[in-house]
Amino acid sequence: MKLTLTESQVNRLIGGYKRLNEQGEGFNQQTVTKSIDLGATFDSGKYLLSSSVQSNVKKRLKPLVDFLIANPSSDVKITIVAGESRVTNYDREKCGPGIYTTECRLKPKQLSLLRAQQIEVYLNKLFVNLKSKGTIPKLPPKPTISTVLGSQKYEQGVDDPDDPKYKKEQKIELLIDAEASYECLVGMKITISFEGKGGHNCDEAIFDVQLNNQSLGVANLNNGTKDTMKMEDMLKRSAKAVKSKIKLYNRALIIKHNPEVIAIKKELRLYGPKRNGKLFSEYKLKNGKTMESLGFDFKSYDKMYNSRKGSELMGVLRREVGSMHGTIEFSDEIIVDEALVKKLEPYFKFPESAIGKPITQATTSGQDLAVKLRSIAGRDTDEKPGGVRRQTFELDQAKAKSIVTSGDIKDRLVLSLTPLVGRTGPYKSFYKSGSHSDVPTVKIINGDGETLYKGMPNVKMSRGSMTKTTLLQTDLCGKPLKR
Repeated sequence: MKLTLTESQVNRLIGGYKRLNEQGEGFNQQTVTKSIDLGATFDSGKYLLSSSVQSNVKKRLKPLVDFLIANPSSDVKITIVAGESRVTNYDREKCGPGIYTTECRLKPKQLSLLRAQQIEVYLNKLFVNLKSKGTIPKLPPKPTISTVLGSQKYEQGVDDPDDPKYKKEQKIELLIDAEASYECLVGMKITISFEGKGGHNCDEAIFDVQLNNQSLGVANLNNGTKDTMKMEDMLKRSAKAVKSKIKLYNRALIIKHNPEVIAIKKELRLYGPKRNGKLFSEYKLKNGKTMESLGFDFKSYDKMYNSRKGSELMGVLRREVGSMHGTIEFSDEIIVDEALVKKLEPYFKFPESAIGKPITQATTSGQDLAVKLRSIAGRDTDEKPGGVRRQTFELDQAKAKSIVTSGDIKDRLVLSLTPLVGRTGPYKSFYKSGSHSDVPTVKIINGDGETLYKGMPNVKMSRGSMTKTTLLQTDLCGKPLKR
């Protein structure tokens, strides 16, 4: 007798139960095996299970039992598929050898049905015994029986009933269809933390936390300068950064229009009573301002040039020409709008939170992100440099269902994290030496408040690596699996 699982059924039922164990039987979590030979064979016309057959079957059913133990909330459906050849069969449990009476003859599929019913009885006793011992929490549903008649033709008295081609069709399969339940995941709390020991003091400990490749969210374990800076100091730093970027923009704009400044200066050199009768102070720029209104109350260029104000002329002209072409003033009167954002885009990217605020109060995207990270729901901090930082994720029904039903991992939970601080990407403003490498503490509490795991997983992380790291593997209810 063979327990055969199709490839699709293996993927759905066991997923990670995929490698033969140390004894060479059953599934473990890494390599695929598609069938399990239960070692049960029936003599011609026989269908009752002998003690030796039962013992062997029990041993070979261990992978299925292990799955039920590891996944107590899984929903398992078992179909007993009994195969039968077209060889004429007689009931050898009732009638002895050599008796071929009509009463002893079995109709097609009758023998296979009798064998399947015996397997059904055996499975029921096995599961009842396991439940009574507390090994499994619930009984799988009653198996479904399906009988299959072989395709090889047989003519009594002509064909050999012991031909291997007929023996191949005299088999029993258990088709297993299992969908893991997510009920025990609802209400589960998973905490990723740094407990304030070991010297972690940096702002590069930002991770995407995943369960079965489904993102739970971002864990911010930063406890350095950016995480502990006071808001007023953060705003001062932002203002300084914004002001410097505006300065760069204005400088580039003035350089672009410097020929216009030179042309104005050249024209101003001609002004003076002695040359053309026009006063230097009355010269008007394109914006309507006179030189007098700009602080140059002189009759001629020469008098202005020889005065202490002469050194200021080019600076004033550059400022006014730049203003006419759109330089930006850093003052409370300048409000950040879409036009300003677009204008400064090559030099500075405003966060959405800056829109509508005076430019002097706008934060940088990096500072804005730092504020958001400090206020993530589920984050706990003692607010001390190098202190405790915790991020807790609680699984609701939708998230629990997604974790179990989406992706390739069906039989267990794989907790992993991916560093997010790199030279590029949304968290590049935190980059200094590369993503933090210390292994965090992990705590798992189920919906009943029972602590299932607390510790530091024995894994390695490299400084600056952006590679996903598996922290822990558990059964579908959060109990750690042995490696």
